[in-house]
Amino acid sequence: MIDAFLSYVHQTDSTNDDMMRRVLEGAPHGAALYAGTQTQGRGRQGRPWAGAPDQNLALSVAIVGERYAPHLSLIPLAVGVAMAEMIEALYEISVQLKWPNDLLLDGRKLAGILCEGVHQGTRFKGAVVGVGVNLNMTDEDFEGAQLPDATSVRVVTGRTVDVQSFAERARLRIVAEIDALLDGGKTQLLTRWQTRDVTHGRRVHILLDDSIGIAEGVDRDGALLVRQDDGTLRSVRSGEVHLLKPSSD
Repeated sequence: MIDAFLSYVHQTDSTNDDMMRRVLEGAPHGAALYAGTQTQGRGRQGRPWAGAPDQNLALSVAIVGERYAPHLSLIPLAVGVAMAEMIEALYEISVQLKWPNDLLLDGRKLAGILCEGVHQGTRFKGAVVGVGVNLNMTDEDFEGAQLPDATSVRVVTGRTVDVQSFAERARLRIVAEIDALLDGGKTQLLTRWQTRDVTHGRRVHILLDDSIGIAEGVDRDGALLVRQDDGTLRSVRSGEVHLLKPSSD
């Protein structure tokens, strides 16, 4: 039987949009929705995100309550750690994290996270965490979708994943990890995140202002610390960074 807090739809425009509406309508903390197909799913910077029907995870979880507002910048990191640890425990594969929201396997993208605040007028109602994980797509599927830098659990392990069971486990781990932030778990979270940080020590391109520097980890609020070529240390709190190849130095 499916988790009572988790619902499934065969197709929707966007699970995040659906859950944002549900939060405004009074959905409880931890309620979640996953879909077989998204027609207008999106990743960061508004890029489209879609997967093969019923092969991958497209999950959105409601984080309800004003008390989560001070932790909004850390939620993507918390979800990244939760998902990385869960996948490693289930499939015995090593997962890395790229600031702020990507899960990587051997440099190829396995999953992405999109956290969006929910407001009613000026009042913060909570957030919706969207998680897209490549589960059962094959290398041929990725080639057909023109995603040469992506991978999946099936590609790496040869195992087919039960999407419903994975969604149920993911919902529980995501809610538990985010709630731990409110119980003084920030320091532990940052330590666990940093042990998987593939960004640290790498030369990065900051798309927001087209600048380049060397990543030096994250600060207490989850912002990326970047040492610029003039020696100054800046905090990048939003946007996206690309890892540059060593030959770009």
